[in-house]
Amino acid sequence: MRVYPCNRRFLIKPVVEEEDKNQILVPEDYKPKQLHGLAMILGKSKDATIDAKLGETIVYEQNMVEEVSIKGETNYLLLENYILCVLEE
Repeated sequence: MRVYPCNRRFLIKPVVEEEDKNQILVPEDYKPKQLHGLAMILGKSKDATIDAKLGETIVYEQNMVEEVSIKGETNYLLLENYILCVLEE
């Protein structure tokens, strides 16, 4: 199944960073909050105004990602307002 973003949204794949090898004892339910994340653009709506191309890496506000699960597959959608920058190699 293919997902086509609408309403100025981008379909993204968050980049998972490797965990730190140093171990610190913390409660099991503790999750560090990071404000920003990296993601690769997999798709974008036709009305998106940001000049970002498929496959490019972006920096985005992590708490603004919408997780949409359809038929057991999770897709990550992000409104273009929450894209902070596009990274160039």
